[in-house]
Amino acid sequence: MVGPYTNVLDLALFPAMSKRHSEKLQLYNNSEATKQRTWEVATQVWNATTSAEVARAFVLAYRIMGKIIEEEGNNQWLGDGTPHCNVRKDYCDTNYGIRKVASTNATSI
Repeated sequence: MVGPYTNVLDLALFPAMSKRHSEKLQLYNNSEATKQRTWEVATQVWNATTSAEVARAFVLAYRIMGKIIEEEGNNQWLGDGTPHCNVRKDYCDTNYGIRKVASTNATSI
């Protein structure tokens, strides 16, 4: 299975950045954005993306690949929508990425 669920950028980072980019552009009265404005806002969004967001995206991709392997390549695991795989529950943000929460229920990677 190949698709956005197997690409960490398409899975988590680009959708989050796209949403923030649209929100920021709307601050300019929903007028048509120039190439310059689009680039400026994209740069702002990229600069505001934290290392924790990037790290969570990689953990999520790793866990989803595990689901794909468990299901032998079929997409039955998508039946309930896009899985979050408890990444936010199992990890907390730090200044340098994420760290595992001390819990016996945390899923190891």
